[in-house]
Amino acid sequence: MLQERLGDEFVYSEYHSNGKTLENSPEVTAQKTHDFELDLPKNPEYLHIVQCRVIDDCIKSWEKIAPDWTDKRYHYGNFVSKWIVSPVPNRLIIYYHELLESTEEWVNKVVSFVK
Repeated sequence: MLQERLGDEFVYSEYHSNGKTLENSPEVTAQKTHDFELDLPKNPEYLHIVQCRVIDDCIKSWEKIAPDWTDKRYHYGNFVSKWIVSPVPNRLIIYYHELLESTEEWVNKVVSFVK
């Protein structure tokens, strides 16, 4: 949906699939990451679109991605503290359940945020 709305100015990369990041690939304009290591900088030069699920849904999702990972609840708390609670420059927070309930509305919000 975003690709349709933003066209060529939107070049998306899923870091965990292809290793491309905003830092190492100049053509990339949007990067997805789970920040599993909680080491991504809150770079004020970037727009941060943070998607967050409620904890139970998040843990179920991570079970598919990393079934052997044991610190899921601890990580969730630290992720929320870093990306939701504390100040982050240029941030839009999207709660996953709201995205599912009103997808078009959220796509419009994201388009407005990145333009």
